[in-house]
Amino acid sequence: MIKNIWKAVKPYCTWKMLPIALTLWCITNGWAYALAVIPNIPLWLRSIAIGYIAILYMPFTLEKVVIIVFAPIIYRWIYKEEFNKGEKV
Repeated sequence: MIKNIWKAVKPYCTWKMLPIALTLWCITNGWAYALAVIPNIPLWLRSIAIGYIAILYMPFTLEKVVIIVFAPIIYRWIYKEEFNKGEKV
């Protein structure tokens, strides 16, 4: 089981994929964490951020799926090469 998980995650653990995955994480999640801890912002904005963070911890949240789907697409767009997920053809 752990080998299968590592086999699926390993292609995303490269130096070329790291900035893409981090950028996507910041777009999908990072803004909420930043707004939740920044002092002197309006209460309504902080409440939205904390509410979104609470939703992220629910089991049906698909934000990691969004990152996994869009990361190879952006990888191909930036590096002009196919993203190798480790399958042997």
